[in-house]
Amino acid sequence: MKILRKLTIFFLVLALTGTLTACSEKNGINDTLNEFEYSARNMNIDAMLNCIDPMISDPVHDVVSVYHLVTRETIEDTVRKLIKEVFERDFEPSEFLTGMSFEEREIKITGKKGIVRCRVVVEIKGETFGREVRVLMHKVRDRWYIAGVEEFYDD
Repeated sequence: MKILRKLTIFFLVLALTGTLTACSEKNGINDTLNEFEYSARNMNIDAMLNCIDPMISDPVHDVVSVYHLVTRETIEDTVRKLIKEVFERDFEPSEFLTGMSFEEREIKITGKKGIVRCRVVVEIKGETFGREVRVLMHKVRDRWYIAGVEEFYDD
């Protein structure tokens, strides 16, 4: 009888530990997506890059560093110039992208990979655009990063 009780307690603790770990992993993914949203709304490109898988973002950081050494321009200054060139009007980056959010998140985790099925809503110059996407997540050294985004359609 005591052995059965000890086994029951052991399996309950094991199940609870698994549940807490899954919640913690989902919180880590949500933290990364929230950080990316905030960075995008504030047009903080360095912070946005810090949310992206280092295999992708590190080469971009390197190119930006070399560009800065050559031109003495920040990446934000370059974005301003691009926006002005495309829209033939001076915009502050924060005026251009006025909102971004990942809505209706459904998170699935398998080991160090995760998929977030959600709706991305972006507001550009007052117009709102939304797309159903899968955000591919990758865990590197105890931190979740965005590894890719795929648009999808329900059949």
